[in-house]
Amino acid sequence: DDAALREFKPDLIIFATDWRSAVQAHSAADHVNELATLWSICRERYGAAVIQWNYEVPMLDPMGRFGRVHTAARNYLLHAINAELWESERTSRGAFILDIDGIASEFGKSRWEDHAAWEISRQYPSAGAVPLLARHAAALIRGIRGLSSKCLVLDLDNTLWGGVIGDDGLEGIQLGGTGSGASYKLFQEYVRDLKRRGVLLAVCSKNDHANAILPFQQHPEMLLKEEDITVFRANWDPKEANLRAIAEAINIGTDALVFIDDNPAERARIRQTMPEVEVVELPANPTAYRHALHDALRFEATSITEEDLLRHQSIRANAQREELATSAGSPEAYLQGLGMRVTVERFTPVNLARIVQLINKTNQFNLAGVRTSESEVRGWMERDNFYSQTIRLTDRFGDFGLTGIIFGFYEEGALRLRNWLMSCRILGRGIEECMLANLVKHARAAGANSIEAQYIPTPKNGMVSGLYPRLGFEAVTKTDDGNVSYRLDLTTANTPAPPWLAIDDSVETNAVAQ
Repeated sequence: DDAALREFKPDLIIFATDWRSAVQAHSAADHVNELATLWSICRERYGAAVIQWNYEVPMLDPMGRFGRVHTAARNYLLHAINAELWESERTSRGAFILDIDGIASEFGKSRWEDHAAWEISRQYPSAGAVPLLARHAAALIRGIRGLSSKCLVLDLDNTLWGGVIGDDGLEGIQLGGTGSGASYKLFQEYVRDLKRRGVLLAVCSKNDHANAILPFQQHPEMLLKEEDITVFRANWDPKEANLRAIAEAINIGTDALVFIDDNPAERARIRQTMPEVEVVELPANPTAYRHALHDALRFEATSITEEDLLRHQSIRANAQREELATSAGSPEAYLQGLGMRVTVERFTPVNLARIVQLINKTNQFNLAGVRTSESEVRGWMERDNFYSQTIRLTDRFGDFGLTGIIFGFYEEGALRLRNWLMSCRILGRGIEECMLANLVKHARAAGANSIEAQYIPTPKNGMVSGLYPRLGFEAVTKTDDGNVSYRLDLTTANTPAPPWLAIDDSVETNAVAQ
């Protein structure tokens, strides 16, 4: 009887299994298929996301090194199951994998399990390992809920290099070679690799700009280049002011920033004035900088898409757009001068990873707060009455990628929207009106009489509380907790797309009003 669990309505279910539960499996594939059945039940019955622990491969193995290669060995089976689990996440079978084997290795497998505690009370892992396990679990949960940090903000002097560029000059700073200079270069290498997987980089330094930028442009050992930095703030303003300016320039919340600074006083000031910012506690020795940043676990992600990798270029292109806005004679002239083109498509397997990422990570332009999994979206796409729309925006300065989606179902003569989401990077360009115009066109073609939608308030989506009324929807009901139901009458709706948008509408839908 799962009535209590249904009533509880869990957002997340964790399968905290240990290696002993897997060693009796006939094969790795059979074991993972059994788990996948449970994951499916959790999603379909409770609407919950699922985290599955993979399996520690124990050090104590009577097969010795043959345990890795002998097909009948316990450790061979555990390695095979772990590989199957990772493949299940890659192919979106319905669970996010928490890397217990990796966490146990990080902690030290000789201490990961307390054998006496297991024999007495079935405690797993050891008490000493629980804090590290909890931090990794929390990082994964943040990623699932779309709360991972997005931008790493870096100090310069004694953070990216040793010494003070304004005093020591280009030749005097420590970078590369041996000793501490090698440590700074290794730290830059780690930071550069974060950037390559989609993390934005910013500089926040008390420095003259000309001095601060010099190593990025001219130092031969500098791995980070000027073009790697999305926002560069080197001045004498308080760092909290610069952090706010960086967040505004990137169009993210300050709670999505991670701050790195060697100066304990600056770290303490940011913790006091901006407690929402993650401040990494750097050790005195730069050798351990990489480990301190890695251990913060602020950039855990559930997917890495093409849009993640292009985000840095997109934000740099915004600086060029701001120059155009300054020179344009009017807002309409600015928008016309951008040369914007919108491509409209339905949900497809090719763009599915990005769609799910938008659903799970978008917080501000998110009308209903719905979260989901890739497998659930695949299920929606198989239904005849499913409507979906994606928006891809380009302009003369660059490609924003897939940045907007609407989806819902035709039911009882109406198109009922489940959610509408957009990246805040494309606000103020008339994209909302364009998406609605396309929505209305296809709803009418499918025979619907109306479009029904809900605004469900969350801590971060207040900016879209008035979107539906602004677009001509009428409020139908409102609950005590702020949920508002809206309706747009398709017999009278007039929803033209803005004239400055060139629209490539290749949407074809087999959905019909029911």
